Amino acid sequence: MTGESELETIAGDGFRCLLSGLSHLAMVPDDLVTISSFWTNEDLYVQLPSPVLLLWDFNAHSQTWGCRDTNRPGKCIEDFILKQNVCILNTGSSTYFHPDTGSMSAIDLSLCDPSLYLDFTWSVHTDLSGSDHYSLLIRSNQPSDRDALSSWKLDRADWAAYKELTIENIDTGDNSIQGFTETLISIASRTIPKSKPGKRTVNTIWFNNNCKEAVRE
Repeated sequence: MTGESELETIAGDGFRCLLSGLSHLAMVPDDLVTISSFWTNEDLYVQLPSPVLLLWDFNAHSQTWGCRDTNRPGKCIEDFILKQNVCILNTGSSTYFHPDTGSMSAIDLSLCDPSLYLDFTWSVHTDLSGSDHYSLLIRSNQPSDRDALSSWKLDRADWAAYKELTIENIDTGDNSIQGFTETLISIASRTIPKSKPGKRTVNTIWFNNNCKEAVRE
């Protein structure tokens, strides 16, 4: 996707934006130059529908979120947080274990819109599970017994029609992130069935049969 700003180009090439009902979950690319461009160009963040939850291994050091020092990417993100009034869910706990030196740092950040700050509890898992990054646990503080959101039934999608409609309609002249997202959702609505909303205890799209079996065990 091309656009007037470098921000829109980043969104097309390496940006992941997942509609989650409550908010937009944005995962930014792990390229230092791209990350710097992202945080110094405020147009991209402004284009994202609010409220936003940003999660990624930024490889950015700052004493603000628990590191021993502050480097250039960390200062860049600090400036972005102040300008955009973004909240940090991190509590100062280390999220990364350096396998060569045995040192610890907090380079995995969880940033959110102020309206979401009190809705989640942030913590770090105690087991590395074979990785050099600890898993982040972000739990909702809201009651789980509520109306379930509709989810896409991907196993029943007409992917041939989806591909054809995407080719025909994706270049509409509207190069904004919102226009691109609305076009894809419109095409998906015509080619991918959705489940009906209803009551359930676990209100998450990713909670599949394997998760149910793990809970039972």
